[in-house]
Amino acid sequence: MKKEYGYYYQIDYIDSKGLANYIDTFHDREEAIKQTNILNQANFCLHKSTKFVLDKYRYIINEEETDELIEANITDAETVNEHIEKSEKGD
Repeated sequence: MKKEYGYYYQIDYIDSKGLANYIDTFHDREEAIKQTNILNQANFCLHKSTKFVLDKYRYIINEEETDELIEANITDAETVNEHIEKSEKGD
């Protein structure tokens, strides 16, 4: 039997210790990107060492425990501190 795959996008909040906290799941890529960008724009005003990342996962339909990360940090999110450090290095 041929495996059928499904995909979803997951937003996680990355705290100042680098730990991920689940926020929301989407099936529509554009909506997920839009929401991640909105969260990061607001977060830039509040925190310098946290960010929201959007990852894409693949799973096998009708099977449990098959989620596989296939695309990480789709929006290239960075914290304010990461941005400053990158700018100072000239990247």
